[in-house]
Amino acid sequence: MTDYERVNPSNLLRRGRTSRLLDFFRIREVNERDRNFGLDLVRAVAIMLVLLSHGRFLLPEFSGKILLANGGFFGVELFFVLSGFLIGTILIKEFDGQQEIGIRLVRDFWIRRWFRTIPNYLLFLVLNLTLFQWLFVQQSFDLRYLFFLQNFMWPCPLLMPESWSLAVEEWFYFSLPLMMLAFAFLPLRKTYSLLICFALYILMFSVIRFYGAMSGSPAWDEEVRKVVVYRVDAIGYGVLAAYFNYYHGAVFSKHRATLAILGAICLGFSAVVFTNSLLTTMETFFNRTWLFVATSLGFALMLPWFKDMRSPNRNLVEWVSHISITSYSMYLIHFSFAIPLLKNYMSTGLPWQLVYLLYLALTMILSTVVYKFYEKPMTRLREKFTARDKTCLTSPAKGMA
Repeated sequence: MTDYERVNPSNLLRRGRTSRLLDFFRIREVNERDRNFGLDLVRAVAIMLVLLSHGRFLLPEFSGKILLANGGFFGVELFFVLSGFLIGTILIKEFDGQQEIGIRLVRDFWIRRWFRTIPNYLLFLVLNLTLFQWLFVQQSFDLRYLFFLQNFMWPCPLLMPESWSLAVEEWFYFSLPLMMLAFAFLPLRKTYSLLICFALYILMFSVIRFYGAMSGSPAWDEEVRKVVVYRVDAIGYGVLAAYFNYYHGAVFSKHRATLAILGAICLGFSAVVFTNSLLTTMETFFNRTWLFVATSLGFALMLPWFKDMRSPNRNLVEWVSHISITSYSMYLIHFSFAIPLLKNYMSTGLPWQLVYLLYLALTMILSTVVYKFYEKPMTRLREKFTARDKTCLTSPAKGMA
């Protein structure tokens, strides 16, 4: 204790209060040594890209403001590929580790996924129908939201527009295990049947998107990018990366630098095309088709480098892991609540810099509260319904899936 603290004991009290406040917002998982820092960093970067991009709606008009849309596009695409890598690893472990493969394996996977994703989704769907309707713009309800059909083959309705990517994810969770189950009965080695399955999965949905782009002139954003049947292949690239990491991990790691360079080239090309299109037009055949392929492939090629990344800074690990863990809640909170709240009630008269910082702080604080007191407890309920060997159900970054 310093002399200053002896003279001013109130400083000790304030320090204690600050410590308790920080402990309240600290998430215990961030101290787990078996988390994968690199993959946590990928998810943290993805959500921050989305937040920074959507935050442009709170900014005054300026030249080049539209270019911030890069963050929204690349952030969500990165989410898709990372999700495919993590969930693909879980499914490959399940199918590779079971002598008898049947519908029960798929059913247990669905239960675990649904307890992880649907409670948060339903919470914010209800909030969009009640509190957010009262506070912000009135939007009509559509029953398709209950079955993740709001953007299955058509544009997403205006209520909860950010849910378009969640529907893509849910249909991936539903469709890929069924396709893997069908291919498991082929008279082939498991490694071959899975590889064929994943390649055909990507090809099938890519062909659907190419056909849709050729048969008309769908709007790039609402009628292609945000439509389930046109976008599920993006997650498939992450699954394919998970396959090579699982069966050829040593080779994957050995050539991670080369793969990362190739991935960076793909992403650099995508960034140039996307940025130029923002300034001209997004409505081209290439943007509706090959732009998504180049972006997904680029992120998939960079995953080996991120997977093997290590951080020497413990504080950095804690911050990155915290953002990664709360990213799902952050995604749901920022667009439905934080942005409209600040835009409708607090933006007038305040410096835009302060409004932007309030937006980021509010999103992070509320997402932490939602995660600790709702998302995490709901996720834990799945253990009561799937009495399985948990070692087969963990992802490369424990707790992220």
